[in-house]
Amino acid sequence: MNDEQKKLIMKLSLGNISEDDFLEDFSSNIEYDLDVSRLLTSVVTSKDANELEYIMLLGFYFGFPNDCGFILCEILIQDWHKQHENIVSALQRIKFSDAADALYVAATSDFQYLHYDDTYSLGVKCEYALRSIGTEECKEKLIVLSKSSNEILAKNALKILSSH
Repeated sequence: MNDEQKKLIMKLSLGNISEDDFLEDFSSNIEYDLDVSRLLTSVVTSKDANELEYIMLLGFYFGFPNDCGFILCEILIQDWHKQHENIVSALQRIKFSDAADALYVAATSDFQYLHYDDTYSLGVKCEYALRSIGTEECKEKLIVLSKSSNEILAKNALKILSSH
């Protein structure tokens, strides 16, 4: 993804360009298309955190296709980026039924850039995504989290489980 494409994505996200103009300019500008799944797959190889940010903006604007669930799960548990909460939101939005393991791993991970966060917002967000997706495996992960040594995650998981 080149700088011009990134500028176009930002303009679209901020409402400074129409969708039609964006699509015309984006596709005439590059060899890329708007296949979010393919873009996510390529960013796994490049580990370009900045590019991932723009791909996530595209996904939130145009929607994440269901076929990108596995790649989102793969990226979610990696530590080369800072898009974890956005990825959790995307998985929750598409209600990806195979996300339980990745959401659990992310909820209990210790990503360096989140060391300041004593509210464990990523973990809590993962718990709500587990509830929203609602598979049996998701419920099992919430039960495990309810027994966590992390008091915040444990209390929140218990609250979620009791509200079902």
